[in-house]
Amino acid sequence: MSLRYENIADAVNYTYALVLKVLSSLTPFERSSDNFHPQSDKQVSRESTKNASTTWLPYALIDQVLSAADGQMSTPPNLPELRTAINNRVKRMQKFSQNVS
Repeated sequence: MSLRYENIADAVNYTYALVLKVLSSLTPFERSSDNFHPQSDKQVSRESTKNASTTWLPYALIDQVLSAADGQMSTPPNLPELRTAINNRVKRMQKFSQNVS
């Protein structure tokens, strides 16, 4: 709704809050990308399906928010923090997918 009315700062803040909510729902083990050493593929698949709905993020919408924020004359608040959180999440998911396969 914020993007529709060109309220980019609210869209960035809402998206950042959403990312933080997802990160806070993860266990400390899941948050730590450095300590990711699953014991078995069965354990990984069981843990990933258990938290799938709580850790899903709408990346297409997040891309639109980031693109709209880039077009602003002044940087919206929390934009650098949002970018950092998204980059860390993508790295963590890439590491997770490498360890599963």
